[in-house]
Amino acid sequence: MELYDESIINPTRDEFSYLWGLNKKTIELQKQLKCSACRERTFKILIVHLKAEDDHEYTECKIVSVCGCEDKYEDLDREYINPSFYHSIVSIADYYNEQTEHLSDFPEQLAILEEEYDYDIKKFLQQLQSQFSIHAVALLEYNSISMDGEGEWSTEVIWKDRFAFGIKKSFEGSFDLI
Repeated sequence: MELYDESIINPTRDEFSYLWGLNKKTIELQKQLKCSACRERTFKILIVHLKAEDDHEYTECKIVSVCGCEDKYEDLDREYINPSFYHSIVSIADYYNEQTEHLSDFPEQLAILEEEYDYDIKKFLQQLQSQFSIHAVALLEYNSISMDGEGEWSTEVIWKDRFAFGIKKSFEGSFDLI
């Protein structure tokens, strides 16, 4: 039997690659997904923020573990990388958001589009080579609330994996990235 449908092949190949890449340390990290305070499941979020200092742009990536109780979080890892990472992840999200608007009346095509989005983000995240399984990707954003520039920082989730159904769409604050 030969399969040609990429919407079936790609997720299956990715799942196999993920399972093949598991090691003892990764499995142990997956077991420790409960908050000690509330016993709710914790999730690892990659927060991406574009920074500029002295005419130099860079992407700050921070992996945090969050749970539902009082929005507690734990810093796990922080990296500073090329700004193209930020621009690429934003363009992927923007493209799929635009396509989602056009396909809102077509549930079958929308499901295929969501699978493609999931595949593209996971493939892109492999570039980080993180020791942590990332359950969601979020962008740090500044929202102005007045004409003089006063505002608030928020973290907007742009992608969640299939296990991250409990993650909120946004979090107040900057997770100490500012």
